Amino acid sequence: MRMRDVWVFPFLFLFSSAFPITLPLHSVSAAAVLTTSYRHYLSNIGECDALLQFSNSFNIKENAPGYYCVVLSSISSHPKTASWKNGTDCCSWDGVTCHIATNQVIGLDLACSWLRGPLHSNSTLFSLPSLQRLNLAGNDFYGSPISPSFGIFTGMTHLNLSYSQFSGPIPLDMISQLSSLITLDLSYINPLITIGDDHSLRRLVGNLTQLRELVLDGVGMSRISLVSLSNLSSTLTSLSLQQCSLTGTLPNNIFHLPRLRSLSLYANSDLIGSLPQTNWSTSSLVSLVLSDTKFHGPIPASVGNLTSMKILDLSYAKFTGPIPLTLGNLAHLTDLDLGSNTLGSTMEFEMFARLKSLQLLSLQYNNLSVLLQSNGNCSFPMLKVLMLSSCRLTGATFPYFLNSSAELEELDLSRNMISGGIPDWIGRVGRDTLALLDLSSNNFTREIPSSICQLSSLSDLDLFDNGFSGSIPRCIGNLSNLLKLDVSINSFAGEIPSSVCQESSIMVL
Repeated sequence: MRMRDVWVFPFLFLFSSAFPITLPLHSVSAAAVLTTSYRHYLSNIGECDALLQFSNSFNIKENAPGYYCVVLSSISSHPKTASWKNGTDCCSWDGVTCHIATNQVIGLDLACSWLRGPLHSNSTLFSLPSLQRLNLAGNDFYGSPISPSFGIFTGMTHLNLSYSQFSGPIPLDMISQLSSLITLDLSYINPLITIGDDHSLRRLVGNLTQLRELVLDGVGMSRISLVSLSNLSSTLTSLSLQQCSLTGTLPNNIFHLPRLRSLSLYANSDLIGSLPQTNWSTSSLVSLVLSDTKFHGPIPASVGNLTSMKILDLSYAKFTGPIPLTLGNLAHLTDLDLGSNTLGSTMEFEMFARLKSLQLLSLQYNNLSVLLQSNGNCSFPMLKVLMLSSCRLTGATFPYFLNSSAELEELDLSRNMISGGIPDWIGRVGRDTLALLDLSSNNFTREIPSSICQLSSLSDLDLFDNGFSGSIPRCIGNLSNLLKLDVSINSFAGEIPSSVCQESSIMVL
């Protein structure tokens, strides 16, 4: 509604009082709707002004969102507040949600909105007491402290301040008062931000009994006793504590939270723990990430009971023992990463034959001996990343099942004993997607097939230390994305093609 409309309504009221007019029924209905709309406009005009003042307190900078909005988030990055106009109904503004009956502002989503500047305690943001959802992720608030004024939002259910450049201690006592919170995301607010008060964390865990999603990635918690996490809400469905400098032993009861679907403890290099030797059949886990920790011991066979599991990442840890055959039952798995442990056994690769949804599979850098048949029933049509370096693929030939992996992006078969040649169908494997092909330190022989030149996205080709013979295909010089080419320690004849030497994009040869 334009501002001049505000002056029209009083005039119409005086005119109608002096000169009564009988309107047709449909006209009366239209007037009623118009009057109701006008009342709604008046009822939230103060909040609209507060939002405009809030918006005007920041600069709009395209580079304010940073890494989160550009790389990590699927959120569209654009200056939402730039379209806000004085005299219009703020309930129609980009990022603003109003209550359908009262017209009060109840939701504000300004994630990745290019806001740059300090957020002070007297900000008009805190003049919106009915706010229930607030997302300020991916902006730059210039190292402002997280204001205690956030405590005014007693009905808040969703709060996201991640990647927003706040500073100072996190006011957990204030956040603990927001007892209606369902989602809380304070991840990577600032590289130096910490939680140093064990008592406050206990209070937070104890008070937020409705919490379903808790994300504190990048928040320093080295001084926190992990016992503080023992009483997490039974309503919790997602817990992410990545790169939090956690130390000590993780309480096993966290794995038994009845509704927990996602748990990520990535990159807590001093965090100790083990997978419970329990049935797991009652667990709701869909995603479990324990990579780059000191989790140790065997992988229980009962993990195969997690039939809804999609992501299982236990890489760069201290797990030992065999890979349970029951992992082959997890038919919904998209990511299975067991690389860089000390897992040891002889295993049949065919155990993964049922995992048709796999997009990532890594078994590299363990003490495994993987038996790979020259033909069989495996096919992975969704596969994008396969890492089998140092898996003792003794006597194997180039994996036949890759013939079905048209979307492959990375393939590392290095440091094995694979023999024979590269098949001619290599050009169909990730034809427009394959960026990394590492076949180094194997027993490959024969000539490199010219079909390898069909891999138009290839940027890293490593054929080091094999028995390839014949000449290097001239067409390799036509791979415009190629940055690294290593063909040393082979049995090639002739000279390196001039097209390869002249390719300016190749950094290593």
